Amino acid sequence: MTYGTVAASLLIHSLRAHHRVGLTHRGLFTRGEFASRWLSSQFTFTAPGEACVGIYLLYNLRHIERVRGTTRHVTHLLIASIVSLGLQTMLCNCDAPLARWLGLTGSASSLLFIKNFQSVGFAPGPHSVIASLLIPGFTKLVPTTHTFTTGLGMRFGDKMFTHLAAAQLFASHGAASVIPACCGVVGSTLAEWIAGGPRGWTPPRWVCDVVEGTFGRVLRGGGGIAPRATVRRANARPGGGGGRDGLRRERFVEPQPAPPPPPGAVETLVSMGFDEHAARRALGMCGNDLEAATNILLAGGD
Repeated sequence: MTYGTVAASLLIHSLRAHHRVGLTHRGLFTRGEFASRWLSSQFTFTAPGEACVGIYLLYNLRHIERVRGTTRHVTHLLIASIVSLGLQTMLCNCDAPLARWLGLTGSASSLLFIKNFQSVGFAPGPHSVIASLLIPGFTKLVPTTHTFTTGLGMRFGDKMFTHLAAAQLFASHGAASVIPACCGVVGSTLAEWIAGGPRGWTPPRWVCDVVEGTFGRVLRGGGGIAPRATVRRANARPGGGGGRDGLRRERFVEPQPAPPPPPGAVETLVSMGFDEHAARRALGMCGNDLEAATNILLAGGD
């Protein structure tokens, strides 16, 4: 999301296509630009200052994935984005009821609001995505690590800076940015109910494999997903497969228990003077290879 937002914002600025981004009534329902408007509304900032604050928030909110886990985090973000885009699209098609809901009952004010909303619409940028990550994920899951005391004796946590930056971002365009943020909170709450808990909904295994084999390959520089047998052997070793890639693959492939040692292998090692428990553990570490297990025991490895 962070890389995509930076690239899309720079591209729109270089093309000077600010009028072709964001969710508007005219762009969605008059011109029929559904796909381009949906993508641009989630990845593009049109103001440099707003882009700096938004990119900082996207980068800072990455800690939620470490707490939640990749599969559950992506599932939550997918559900929240779909719900938020659906709500914003519905609001773009009912501009007159929205004007009445906001209290613009006067005829002149309503007409002015509807005319402005049809041409301007909602502010472009991942306002709804940031709001869905912030509430309740960041607020509930990420702990406060540092506290600060003001001269008046008031104590604040380091999470307060993130909340203040988000409040400034959401209020940057008034209702045009506040409403997408509210839609993001609604989508996040619904995603917590759908995907939360031990029996929450998660994407099928083949979807996880496709995402890992495409986006994962690009982000890791062509590494791709490892074969299932390799991942299982890596997960069976102490340490879990090594590094961040090993932790990411563990979420897609469940570790498999080591098969029992073949008949006579343990007795052979015991007859050589080794302890039975150490012999079984050495066989499990090397996939029941008797020669490799003997080398491990002779070297004194655990």
